[in-house]
Amino acid sequence: MYLQPDIKIPMMYISDCIKSTLEFIEVPENKLSRRIYNIQGFSSKVEDFVKEVQKNFPELKVDYKIDENRCKIAEAWPVELDDTLAKKDWDWNPEIKNLQEFVERMVIDIKKLL
Repeated sequence: MYLQPDIKIPMMYISDCIKSTLEFIEVPENKLSRRIYNIQGFSSKVEDFVKEVQKNFPELKVDYKIDENRCKIAEAWPVELDDTLAKKDWDWNPEIKNLQEFVERMVIDIKKLL
């Protein structure tokens, strides 16, 4: 892992990213109050993500190889994104709302590939 364990970053499962894009494209223009929107799933610390994954894969060992440049970039990101306008203008609502749901979906998708 290249980031420090305590760095908290916004996350979104790919299906929610695709869902939000398709929903946005389909919204009638007169419902939009702007052209650019923030959207978010949830935020998580790196160490919490690792622990949640390890609940499903206890043999997983994570080594932290901290990359200062990547940490600086991640620390410059907002911890939370304000998606209030997306929720108001086009009823944005992610399916995956927390870390546990994220990892559960990830595990299901990984098992499909095996």
